Amino acid sequence: MKAFKTSTSGDLNPLQARVTRVIRFNSRQCFLLFFMLAALSFGQQIDYPNKPQLKEYVSEEYKCSIGFPSDWALDTPARNEIWFCAGTLRGAGAGAMVRISKVGGLHLTTAQEFVKALTKEKFLELNKPATPDIEIQLFDEIALGGLPARRIIYTATDSGTKLTTVSYQTLKGDCIFTVLVVCAPENFPLLFNDFETIADSFQFSQR
Repeated sequence: MKAFKTSTSGDLNPLQARVTRVIRFNSRQCFLLFFMLAALSFGQQIDYPNKPQLKEYVSEEYKCSIGFPSDWALDTPARNEIWFCAGTLRGAGAGAMVRISKVGGLHLTTAQEFVKALTKEKFLELNKPATPDIEIQLFDEIALGGLPARRIIYTATDSGTKLTTVSYQTLKGDCIFTVLVVCAPENFPLLFNDFETIADSFQFSQR
């Protein structure tokens, strides 16, 4: 089986460098902590106050779509990104991106096999050289676009900025699709359900 280095290595740098422009490091009451814990416990989307309105973006080239908050602004994609979008949620800066990594031979495996191969140890091995203080808060299996996926919540310092990131990864054909959402650690409990809403909007279209 192919190694999956291109799926996680470098997740932090391009997203964090640009999101830092809109992040505000202000302390605030985490009044959605209950909803965050409920979502983690039951592994599904729930209704909650002031759910963000999303604007759909569609890629004909990669046959997928996602919704970002309607008042967020798209930035020029970097590297192998399909979209990069940033703005504010509940008064706090945040950002999201969708990345695609093409790796020859991956069409020979399944999304479930990919998820099993992407272990916590492998993820740390790939990211610790660039971010030695990386800490994983959650490492579990969910669904992304109707396929088995790996969800990883982690905090790390990159380029002098400490951020919490949620990475959702799955495999379709010979492509690894990654949805990343990021914010300042103190705002994460406030924004977690919004991040789940964004990831839940990701869909694959019929080929």
